[in-house]
Amino acid sequence: MAIDIDLEGKVALVTGAGRGIGRAIAIGLAAAGADVCVTARTVAEIDETAEEVRGLGRSALAVPADATNGRAVAQAVERAVAELGGLQILVNNAGIDLPKPLLDIDEDGYDRVMDTNVKSMFLFTRAAGRHMIAKRYGRVVNMASVGAYVAAPNQAIYHASKAAVAHLTKATAIEWARHNITVNAVAPGLDPHRIDPSSQRRPGEAQPLSEGGPVAPAGRTRGDRAAGRLSRLRSRRVHDRLGGRHRRRPDDPVIGARR
Repeated sequence: MAIDIDLEGKVALVTGAGRGIGRAIAIGLAAAGADVCVTARTVAEIDETAEEVRGLGRSALAVPADATNGRAVAQAVERAVAELGGLQILVNNAGIDLPKPLLDIDEDGYDRVMDTNVKSMFLFTRAAGRHMIAKRYGRVVNMASVGAYVAAPNQAIYHASKAAVAHLTKATAIEWARHNITVNAVAPGLDPHRIDPSSQRRPGEAQPLSEGGPVAPAGRTRGDRAAGRLSRLRSRRVHDRLGGRHRRRPDDPVIGARR
């Protein structure tokens, strides 16, 4: 995928980068010139992503980490800064889905979704933000979902988590604007490449996207297009975009608002 954005000299960290949209984002950023730290739980998957980044002539660092553990997150960020020479870009992409009726979800399931989709974002943003604020520059992009705005059955907890992502994005953007840091969120629609075999929907009905989680067919959002959107949010061309809600397309909105 070719991206006409110059990220030469920038270092990016992508969570949930072992497969799917996360891997596409990491490769897209590398194609645009960034060095990339990729992190997820599965070592083999992030190693493959890192090799693809290196194949594009960029430096890569694969750091296995539990995105819901504060100490592991801090160590991942510190390694990116120390071994790649800084950190200007953060992509909070880690996420899971739990497509069940509300009455069938137990506390453990609720905690898993909220910890992975929201807590991990808070932890990585806080850890990376300390470096960005010190350097007075940063670009943070969070993976939200159309489910943050459009409800569907059997998605109550997932959609609640993505609504939290949207508001975390807006609030952090306002708070950090004075530090020359922008915070935005991409809200994907549907991914045609992932299918949820346990879904209770009829064939062809859609289910919201979540990186690392199942999604029903008939979607239109693809990982490479998401990567392109994210790269543009990190470029100087959109330096004035703050967190809010700005829809680019019905099926591929970007949360953002101009100053």
